[in-house]
Amino acid sequence: MQDPRSLRASAIAFFALVALSQSGCFLANIDTATYYLAAPLVPIGSASGSGRVEILFAAWQHEFFFELEGLAPDTDYGVTVGGARYLTISTDAAGNGQIQTGMPAPSFDPRGRRIAVVDPDDVEVLELAAPSDPAYSEAEVAPLAAFGPGTGVVQTTTLRGQRSVAVTLRGADPGTYDVVVDGTPLAALDAPAGNGSAVIEPVLFDPRTAAIEVQRDGVGYFAGDGRARIEGLDWCSTARKQQALLATVEGSALAALVTRADCSLRFEVAVANVPMDDYEVVVGGVARGTIAVGADENGVTGGTVTFSSSESSVAPLDFDPMGAPIEVRRADQAYFALDVFAP
Repeated sequence: MQDPRSLRASAIAFFALVALSQSGCFLANIDTATYYLAAPLVPIGSASGSGRVEILFAAWQHEFFFELEGLAPDTDYGVTVGGARYLTISTDAAGNGQIQTGMPAPSFDPRGRRIAVVDPDDVEVLELAAPSDPAYSEAEVAPLAAFGPGTGVVQTTTLRGQRSVAVTLRGADPGTYDVVVDGTPLAALDAPAGNGSAVIEPVLFDPRTAAIEVQRDGVGYFAGDGRARIEGLDWCSTARKQQALLATVEGSALAALVTRADCSLRFEVAVANVPMDDYEVVVGGVARGTIAVGADENGVTGGTVTFSSSESSVAPLDFDPMGAPIEVRRADQAYFALDVFAP
């Protein structure tokens, strides 16, 4: 099967730079928050077949590539992350399939979550290989907060079954620093000209949640953890996008998607000035919820249905409304419709 070259080339080039940086040659173009994974997909139990996954998340690119081989021919397989289904890959007559795409849903984040491939009966047939697999490669780059001159970066790398954490300084005050993890000094970082790196091996802590400090003479100059805060995954610009639905009756309807700073989403469909009743909301051809229309003290009718990716008090936003058609129906009649939600 021919690999899509755009992701493979950029991802492989990125990981080559990360691997080089472990030897102390940290390069300037990888000091932004970045996550990269390249690993085999291996069969579960008596299942057959194999595969591969590559994921690259950074400020400039959110891409992933899945490849399947040796599965049932002409069959749709699902890719699940943490038990939630995100992608469908169709195999050809030889039982092979592949897909390269951007982020499939706003909540997609593979870090620390189980990745598997399921058959049409939702039975898992392939799973992500363990980090000990020789072909497993993973890297995460997380800038530290600075309380003095220069920049600091934590870089966690798993390569050929070995995990290491490198802490690198550039442009800092010259001197020797202590790398302190959860209150315990674990390494000395020598930066005679303000630049230097220290590697921690073996890694007996979780870099994504550990409190990592770079201190000199007991004073903290840099602090943070090893989890890369990536735009679109860990932080977002707040926004509200809305679009009116076309009406076939009297009244009005509006669909809105709200993005919060923590990247959680709220999707709402509201109707107004329509008869009091229950209205079915259909998104992407699937019935997603019901709007119960009532009247206020002035007799004005209206109602809203709300979906959220983070709030348990409303319906779950487990679908992507962007680019999907929307209908508001009453008794199988479309009162409001939108061919494509693209506010």
